[in-house]
Amino acid sequence: MNPSHVIIPVEDIKIFPDPLARLRGENDIYIMPEIKNYAIRFYGGPKGSDEGIRARVHLFDDQNKMVGGVDFYDSGFEMPVDIAEPQIRMSMPAGQIYAVVDILRNEKPIFLEWQAGLNQGYLGTSQEPVGEGE
Repeated sequence: MNPSHVIIPVEDIKIFPDPLARLRGENDIYIMPEIKNYAIRFYGGPKGSDEGIRARVHLFDDQNKMVGGVDFYDSGFEMPVDIAEPQIRMSMPAGQIYAVVDILRNEKPIFLEWQAGLNQGYLGTSQEPVGEGE
């Protein structure tokens, strides 16, 4: 394993209460590491990787520890559900890779989140002013 690609267990990630959970009558939590670096892997061949992954984006925190990632699958391939352990791993159609890379290249801060109530990962920005135009 490359020493810069250390996987951190989900219990070592900061856990914050979901501020909207109470309004929804839920008791969800978000796990929200800020993404500082990323690496992209593309898999060739007719099926991609052995797991059917066409591309994979690894996401790293400010200590360069891998906190999660996004796996991209060709259309027609049944994508697995998102998982939170041992790290957040999201599944998306291969056509979405351009949108994910665009956000990673052009926005900040970027957070990787886990919503326990929906068993779903999220990758996105924090609240930003309209027309910020970075």
